[in-house]
Amino acid sequence: MKNIKKKRTILNVKPKGHDISYEYICPNCGLNHWLTNTEAKTNRFKIACECNCIIIPAKIIGIKLKYKKYSSKEKVSTSIPPVDSPKTDHEELIEPLKDSILKIVSDSLQEYGFEKTEAEELIKQAYIETKINDPVQLLKQVLQSLGANK
Repeated sequence: MKNIKKKRTILNVKPKGHDISYEYICPNCGLNHWLTNTEAKTNRFKIACECNCIIIPAKIIGIKLKYKKYSSKEKVSTSIPPVDSPKTDHEELIEPLKDSILKIVSDSLQEYGFEKTEAEELIKQAYIETKINDPVQLLKQVLQSLGANK
């Protein structure tokens, strides 16, 4: 039996998302502290170090990802756009995130120290992934996603 080689398709795709963290080192004791991208963008964000030093990190305004441009000599095919699959009856029945549920879960996360905008971003992302319109389950999903990012 002959070995038949399959033709490989090489696609040039960009990332769907990103997760960026920043490391700050205490000038007094040398202990390192990690901030999320959202924390680093927050106005007047402060880090309380164990040595009783308050660290005020420089505010990050934004991040721009740069992608390598391929020359005409490099053979790379362009990415194939995703094809939208037809909606099933179940998908059409999914309702949008209710404002009341967004507020309940956001208030709960703010009690844990999250900024309002950060909490709402996390909630919306969790809702996109689960389509759960229950505040308790949505809060659990947000907290689980935070644990998965570590």
